Amino acid sequence: MKIIHVINSLATGGAETLVVDLATSMRSLGHDVKIVAIGRTRGVPLDVARARELRVNLLGRSTRDLGALLALRKSLRGADIVHVHLFPSLYLVPLVARGAVLHYTEHSTWNRRRDKRIFRVPDRFAYRKYSRIIAISEGVRKPLQKYLAKLGVHSSVAVVANGIGDAFFSSKLRRHRDVKPPLKLIAVGTLDNRKNFGDAIRAVAQCPLVQLTIVGVGPERDLLQNLIATLHVSDRIRLHGPSDDVAALMDQHHALLSTSRFEGFSLVAAEAMALGLPVIGPDVDGFNESVIDQTTGLLFDQSRGVPDIVETILELQANVGAFAEMSENALEHALKFQIQRAAESYLAIYADSLQD
Repeated sequence: MKIIHVINSLATGGAETLVVDLATSMRSLGHDVKIVAIGRTRGVPLDVARARELRVNLLGRSTRDLGALLALRKSLRGADIVHVHLFPSLYLVPLVARGAVLHYTEHSTWNRRRDKRIFRVPDRFAYRKYSRIIAISEGVRKPLQKYLAKLGVHSSVAVVANGIGDAFFSSKLRRHRDVKPPLKLIAVGTLDNRKNFGDAIRAVAQCPLVQLTIVGVGPERDLLQNLIATLHVSDRIRLHGPSDDVAALMDQHHALLSTSRFEGFSLVAAEAMALGLPVIGPDVDGFNESVIDQTTGLLFDQSRGVPDIVETILELQANVGAFAEMSENALEHALKFQIQRAAESYLAIYADSLQD
């Protein structure tokens, strides 16, 4: 099959990383695969794609530029399958794609469009153009299916769990972990409101003998740096910036900490577990499908805020025996999230849609 993945950009992010890994796996399975990135923003996923010599077409256009539609239409010619990720690519591709079968993957449990009536007409138009709609978790599927019903779109939504790259399973860093003071936590993601790193900093500030490294870039960097200074914890909490080798950084820590307000799945959690790191994170739909509470990590009650995060961190720190067991369980559990499994599931969906 000739498959084209379309995404807003190849900036650093979970969906962008997934697209690069899917393209890599699908190519290895014998398919003709290309990635089309509409916007100008670039990040680690683009660097990885180029290192793997994937076919990438960077349109370098604003998603609000009408010229992007012409460039996008040209880039999609000859495809059997066009697989779209994220908004506004959701809207743009149906306007210009001709001849290909369209697929769309929903990556989030919620978006602002669903709360605004003005988006219902364009959402209805766009979703109806897709032969198959896929969610990355059951937590993503349920609210999406409910929203589609409200729109009068009667498509069923399949679930294909996210996959992580083969490097995490072949890595020498994949090993059993033990914990000893100080407990070293790592957090990874875009420094924005959704990732809620402020609560991570406030929580770790209240936990003696706990350190935190935050990996990523984003609009809240200065705000978070000021918070670290205000709480006088620069000796224990640092902003690392971006990294093209997150696995190596994870290897220097005991566990992953996530404080996301919502999460469709959590590639970072799956990556951490593949290396044997237990995960502390929110008990929210999507995230709690990737991390099993009391088995591969500990989940906190997001509604209780920072105090429950503190309590959960201290629980992990105090129970050495449980930590070792979680590390072993994490190594095993992560095998469910190998990228080839995800790629094969998508390929089966593509093949089925071509029979319609």
